[in-house]
Amino acid sequence: MGLNFETEFDTSAWQAGLNALTKKRMKLAMGGALQKTASFAGKKVKRDIATRLKLPQKALENRIHVRTFKKDGVLRVWIGTEHLFPYSVGVPSVYGKTRKSGGVKVRRLRWPGAFMPKKAFNPGSVWIRMSSAKYTPELYPGKGFTARGKYDDPRFPIVQAVIEIEDLVEEAFGPLRDEIVQKFETLLSAEIDKQIMMKKEAGREQAAFRARFEEAVGK
Repeated sequence: MGLNFETEFDTSAWQAGLNALTKKRMKLAMGGALQKTASFAGKKVKRDIATRLKLPQKALENRIHVRTFKKDGVLRVWIGTEHLFPYSVGVPSVYGKTRKSGGVKVRRLRWPGAFMPKKAFNPGSVWIRMSSAKYTPELYPGKGFTARGKYDDPRFPIVQAVIEIEDLVEEAFGPLRDEIVQKFETLLSAEIDKQIMMKKEAGREQAAFRARFEEAVGK
């Protein structure tokens, strides 16, 4: 799953700086700005989601992916999301009467009719039988699974409980759009200045080397 955002940006303010760079250094400046913008957007979104779900941000590692692209004066931001598992949120526990489970809960979240297998590849994983009266695709959007490891077949008897975060990411990302564009422009300006300074430094080093070489040859 992924969200896409596109916006045009004007490079005229930095055109003089871009013209002063070689094609290679121009790519380095643009690439550095895009990479840092992606990092900035990812941290912002993860912080927001972690606050909403009351999770440590590390629980969202490898669950939210941000990429930025630039083509023909258009900044493209792509955010990919992957669902969370209940054990990422907290420690799952069974609720209900003795010897009659009502389901599994983690903090304020509940999965009626679910159970935790004693022997599972992921300890703490939560599952439900698709034949259960409490099974609904909305509450259990995971894929069907059997011991043979096959997916996407309605005949398979159990499905894993997951927490979808795509809607939360979209809500968190919406207000950040203008801020992301402004951040990109600030970073691009800084990266251009950085490459100009590195070009000048490289020129001075090359001139110094040439002078030392000519002096050595002259001797």
